[in-house]
Amino acid sequence: MSRFVWADEWQPYRSNDSPDTPYAHFDRDIGGISPQLRQRTERLIRNDPVGLQALRIARNQADDGLAAEDEDGPASEGSVDPAVDLLEEVLAIGGVNNVRPPLLADMVTGGLAEKDAYVKYVRKEGALPQFLKQDSAEPLPPEFSLADETVIVGVIDLGIGLGHRRTMMSDTNTRILAAWQQSADRTEIEEASGDDAQRYLPFGRELYAPKIDELICGHKDKDGNFDEESFNRACATEDYRALFGQRELGTRSSHGMHTLDLAAGLDLDNKEPALLGAVRLMVTNFPDRALVGHSAAFLEYFAVFAIWRMIRLADAIWDRNNPKACKDPDRVKGYRMVINLSFGKQASARDGTDLIALAMEKINDFRSDRPEVVLSIPAGNENLEQGNSKFLLSGGAEETIDWRIPPDDQSANFVEVWAEPVRGPDDQPIEIEVTTPDGISSVLSIGETKSINKLNIAGRDTAFLADDETLVAAIYSDLIHPDGQVRARPQGDDARGANASEDYRQRYVIAVKQTLIYEDRVQTAPAGVWKIKVRNRLRRSIRVELNVQTDQSANPVTAVNQRSYFEHPAYVRFDETGRKIDSYSYPPRPQRPQPLDSSNVLRRHGTLNAVGIGNATATVAGHRASDGRPEPYSSSGLPQFPNGPDPSAAVTPKKGDRREQPTVSFPSRDGAAHFGVLSSGSRDGSSAALQGTSFSAAMATRKIWGIMLTEFGILQPKAVERLKDHAKDEERRKVFLGKATGAKSGKGRLSHPCDRTERMGRSLHSRFGTES
Repeated sequence: MSRFVWADEWQPYRSNDSPDTPYAHFDRDIGGISPQLRQRTERLIRNDPVGLQALRIARNQADDGLAAEDEDGPASEGSVDPAVDLLEEVLAIGGVNNVRPPLLADMVTGGLAEKDAYVKYVRKEGALPQFLKQDSAEPLPPEFSLADETVIVGVIDLGIGLGHRRTMMSDTNTRILAAWQQSADRTEIEEASGDDAQRYLPFGRELYAPKIDELICGHKDKDGNFDEESFNRACATEDYRALFGQRELGTRSSHGMHTLDLAAGLDLDNKEPALLGAVRLMVTNFPDRALVGHSAAFLEYFAVFAIWRMIRLADAIWDRNNPKACKDPDRVKGYRMVINLSFGKQASARDGTDLIALAMEKINDFRSDRPEVVLSIPAGNENLEQGNSKFLLSGGAEETIDWRIPPDDQSANFVEVWAEPVRGPDDQPIEIEVTTPDGISSVLSIGETKSINKLNIAGRDTAFLADDETLVAAIYSDLIHPDGQVRARPQGDDARGANASEDYRQRYVIAVKQTLIYEDRVQTAPAGVWKIKVRNRLRRSIRVELNVQTDQSANPVTAVNQRSYFEHPAYVRFDETGRKIDSYSYPPRPQRPQPLDSSNVLRRHGTLNAVGIGNATATVAGHRASDGRPEPYSSSGLPQFPNGPDPSAAVTPKKGDRREQPTVSFPSRDGAAHFGVLSSGSRDGSSAALQGTSFSAAMATRKIWGIMLTEFGILQPKAVERLKDHAKDEERRKVFLGKATGAKSGKGRLSHPCDRTERMGRSLHSRFGTES
């Protein structure tokens, strides 16, 4: 008979120089992913003889094998582009919180970059900026001759089609300057594009405007009808041969195309033809969901590469087009730019140390003589998911949280436990205990930083199984430095001076295997209620936060994952009419909304997107366009109390803390009888209605570039502040039925940035001459 057994003590899971994070370690070494997905992930690693290219995504074919990967030996050494040094600093190679996939430690090397070197580098006339090594500069196409007033809109998503009419300047010319397919096979795209190997990309393949135009013309028949299916396959935006290939565009509606159309789609016969040339696009298609990770563990890594690539390309284009202006020290140099990233995570530090926030801050500081790049992200759809617990834990007190993991769940589940920042020797204030549904408990204890406590199944039937085949769950213990890296607090002489005043944060990551695995010899986790007990070992009170990590299906069509969630007896899900309870009521004016959170432990407040927090970022919530009612699923920030703090003292943000509330709100649904908002479907000429704050963020992107074009000269970069001003003005006009709180709608609610005629008429236009 087999039984579950926790380890007697904590063991190290990483060395000081190891790049592992809990998510990467669990997936790779413990078996949190299937063998097929493990093989696919390993195919990210390619040793290329040309310089520092260390990644490549290849097709997952049964006869492909991995033996050829080592034929050329390790990557040769070479000089490093100074901008890569900045990328290294941003990615914090050597250990970064929850972000970097395994085996990337050798991807880039070098120290801090000099700004002068970067400026000299991107201004090299005719040179396309290189990610890793300036080996063979590729000339920029003449189609990149843009006016100084041009606004560049970047969209990073899944399932972005490159042949949609709404992305075109004419029937044969695209508005897309560059499109990076991060999971495209290099060889096949080289055959489609005719280009040489793109050594500046760490993985995937990029198409530029001339090549997209060529492919569009090449996939029209003699009557001018456009074969979008074959075009998508030639661009590698659709791939049905690879096990984990791109399939989003093969569905009725794709997240990426819906987002791009709302963010910057334009009709060829729109009322302002000049906009077609004034608003240009750069797009990046993420790898398939399997590579981003069930817990979105590697989302930020791919996103930072996409952001950095777009910015560097835009800078190189501007410098090529303005050689004289480059020599003027008093002129702001560069195009105005807004990037839409309609993705996020639920569990993280939420203190501005996440990778995307760090990247945006450092990149904008690094480019201080250029216009600030604005990032638009969704507030999140987690408000009703019961994945957020915040409470104040008195000295010596303990709290137990019920974590329900459903049956038939084919993805691993994660919970992050964070303590508030603590200075000095008491930087590990929380003891933790985890109990399985069968009642098997770990020891209530503190784990040293970079340590792990494992739960295995033991017995006669498991005597011949490997450790990763018998392991069911694990608890990871880390100490997080203020820069976001995992590290131990310095001891002895190293602990003096500046190190003594640094506030470290204690973090536990609880990882549990799937409850359903279609593989022999692999143990599944038990479904049911897992109990997480945390105890404050200090004399004073501390704030504690638990979050269920993002959980998504690797399959774009069929969801094989089940979302785990917290339970608490005081948490009320439905009101007396059977409707789901939001964070606040929505009475008609002049009444004020009332908070409806019934539990001081399990909360709707504080469920905002955990990534991308910063001054140059717009975090966008969603509301109903017809009456302004905030959408119940739209994540809530923390409440601001004009008459004093929250009685629980657990969720009160610091005054003026930009991280605790959305920036503004845009519609995510047209009305009570309308599902979502209308935008492009997967195929050219089609329309679909989707809902979610992802599409509210896309509307904010559209509003921001409109502000950049109409209200600001080339020297005025602060678009986020003007966006807030617009929201305040619309709230003062009282165009909505009731009031909304800052925790749900930020500075205010804005209307759809497109007029209704344009939005409803877009489905009637296509290059097929048919009506959808």
